[in-house]
Amino acid sequence: AESSWAEGLLFSIVSLGILTIALGIVLMLHRVLKGPTLADRVLATDALALHVVGIVILLAIRLRTEVFFDAALIVAIIGFASTLAFAQYIGNRRSTGAP
Repeated sequence: AESSWAEGLLFSIVSLGILTIALGIVLMLHRVLKGPTLADRVLATDALALHVVGIVILLAIRLRTEVFFDAALIVAIIGFASTLAFAQYIGNRRSTGAP
């Protein structure tokens, strides 16, 4: 009986976490689309990748499977690589004097 209570609590907390991260994803998408600067969009994209990793991990917990952990790792690596690429692009634009 105690394990079903703990599972119910875990399910509720994970569901709340999924909703919270989904709200964060919506806010990050707004920032990616609206800007105002390229740097803001890059930071929002990086945060968006982290939100996706978080929601994938929470879904893996909720669905009781380990398959999604590999997907979360791949999304984290791609998000990190894209942030580095954008940072290099912004650095090159500033060094050449482009607007």
